[in-house]
Amino acid sequence: MNRRPLLLCLIAAAFLVLGIEVRFEHRNIVEEYWEGWIPIVYCGIAALTSLAALTKYAAMRSLATTVFAVGIGAGLFGMYKHTDGNLARFTELFTLKTERRNLPPALAPAAVAGLAALGLVISTSSKTR
Repeated sequence: MNRRPLLLCLIAAAFLVLGIEVRFEHRNIVEEYWEGWIPIVYCGIAALTSLAALTKYAAMRSLATTVFAVGIGAGLFGMYKHTDGNLARFTELFTLKTERRNLPPALAPAAVAGLAALGLVISTSSKTR
């Protein structure tokens, strides 16, 4: 049994929910920084592309593969923006520091990259069992 259609529908739903969540979390950010729109717009495009990949047309699957590959880069860019390029922010995640600073969550954009990576694997597989 080919589970690819089910998996693509689940990926589409996940991108839709993630896009709504990011829109809520970025509600104040998008007023100051245009980059805040990147994950919101990407999640919408990725959700639609996931559904388009369900068609029998190879061009749609190829488009989905490209969109998912771009999503990995978008997630990595988001992680860079959330840490201001400071890699020490990642090491702080694994320490027991209790001080709370008003900083964006460093790993939150990894959700976009992770979903995009899953979508990439699904869209490039010939048959998912």
